[in-house]
Amino acid sequence: MNPRPSGSTQSSASAASDVYKRQVKLFGFKLQLPYYVLLFVLIAVGTWAMLKYTRFGRRIYAVGNNPQAAYLSGINVRLTKLLAYGFNGLLVGIGGTIALVRQNTGIITVGQNMEIDVIAAVVIGGVAMEGGKGKLSSTMFGAFIFGLIKEDNSRSYSIAQRMGAKACGERRFFTIPTFRRRRPLREVKVARRMDARQEYTALRAHYADFNLLPIVNDFDHMQNLYDHYMVARLEGGESSLKLWDISRHYTRRVAAMPRAYELAGSVLRGLSRFVPLPKVPAPGEAINVWNVLDVVTRRGREDEVRSLLAQANNMAVDHGIDYLIVAVDAEQAELAWLRRMAIMSLNYKVMVKEYQPAPALVGKTYLDPRWLG
Repeated sequence: MNPRPSGSTQSSASAASDVYKRQVKLFGFKLQLPYYVLLFVLIAVGTWAMLKYTRFGRRIYAVGNNPQAAYLSGINVRLTKLLAYGFNGLLVGIGGTIALVRQNTGIITVGQNMEIDVIAAVVIGGVAMEGGKGKLSSTMFGAFIFGLIKEDNSRSYSIAQRMGAKACGERRFFTIPTFRRRRPLREVKVARRMDARQEYTALRAHYADFNLLPIVNDFDHMQNLYDHYMVARLEGGESSLKLWDISRHYTRRVAAMPRAYELAGSVLRGLSRFVPLPKVPAPGEAINVWNVLDVVTRRGREDEVRSLLAQANNMAVDHGIDYLIVAVDAEQAELAWLRRMAIMSLNYKVMVKEYQPAPALVGKTYLDPRWLG
């Protein structure tokens, strides 16, 4: 999801997204699909038919399994390989054209290192590396599974590595929909305003065993940022969290999403007229998001955090918010159960480039509000 300015760009963005869509009817539902999805289905069906029913497809399997045996059987091995690589080049060209259309710009590094993802996807799908074995349907399934388990910023991390950066930790982002009210299990205190100096003192005590808490000496600036961006601080028992709305100056629009979500969204948007369902936006559509950060808790306090999230959910429903994005550290085992509440989770590596020797990163991360202003 990429932020884009609000205002006049709303109509132009939605209109631009409609140019690349076509309405199709499937099982009585009207689905608005991008043209490249329809092109993908057409190519997949054509390739499947070619591999299964044509002489050329059977020759590809024979040459991949045993080139010498294929040659002795009268197959022109060199021509078969040439045509196979040529067909692969055609598909690469189509994929590159689609990537160019979706990004509206030409960047020569687009797709760099993607060949590693392709190899991983086909291996997951059961294609034999030595050749001669594999199905198109299995390859598509492997690509879908790989898209779910792949770390979201792995490509940017590979680029940053070449610039001297290294991974010093990992963050997990859980997407939780807010479409119906929930009942908190415990009493929750809601603080609409927070004293920056007192909060920093409390955070220093909580993060005493870690080394990522920044040094703060400009509390007036911090207070202004808290007042402007923080929705509330929720506290229950020994646990607490902060709700942030950092999108007051721009509108979040969906630039791209996994194909499965895009297809399911058309169905869910039709059903949501009758029953409450999570919002699945269409590409180009705006969504409203609150960020849940600085979740402070410990083991055995799951009921407290569930109550805090239930209160955050109810506040989000009252303000027309579509999703809560909960950010935690991968090392916070006490919050691993959040995956069961989320419809999507993404892992991001924390990348650090040292300009001078720095100690190893230990433990949790913390939002420094000064990056907002």
